[in-house]
Order: sequence, then C-alpha cells, then structure tokens
Amino acid sequence: FFYIKKPDDIPPWRNPGDPDTDMNLGTWEIILILAGVIILFGGKKIPELARGLGESLKEFKRTASSIQDEAKQHTKEIKEVVNHES
Repeated sequence: FFYIKKPDDIPPWRNPGDPDTDMNLGTWEIILILAGVIILFGGKKIPELARGLGESLKEFKRTASSIQDEAKQHTKEIKEVVNHES
C-alpha cells in the first residue's frame, strides 16, 4: 500500500519545498552511500576516480575562469565604444 504523509507526519526540521532542507543527508545516509561506492567500485578504484574527478573539476574551473575573463574583456571593449561615441 502507498502511504501518503500528512503534514503532521513531517519532521519539524524538514520543510517540504524548501531547497535548503529538501536534500539534507544525515550521517547514516552518507555512510550508506560511501559503503555502496566502495562495494561498487572497490577500494583500489576509488583513488583513480577521485583523481579523475579532481582533474575534471580543475579543467572546469580553468574554463569558467577563461570565459569570465573573455566576457570582462568584451564588456570593457563595449564600454569603450559607447563612451567614445557619446
């Protein structure tokens, strides 16, 4: 059977619809997720996965910074053109 929670059944720390409290993970949930990762990938693969994730994150940050710098440069050029025409 499906159990539909009534508003009285919702714990006071959880506010449904609030993005700040909707995805709270407790200690046991985190431990369970980590155990699942270890079981799926094995202890030897985890450092390789972490290294790959770190490299991907570094590349993402580098690209985001490059895009920001390019946008700032274009904004500066546009301001110069607008100020020159005024």
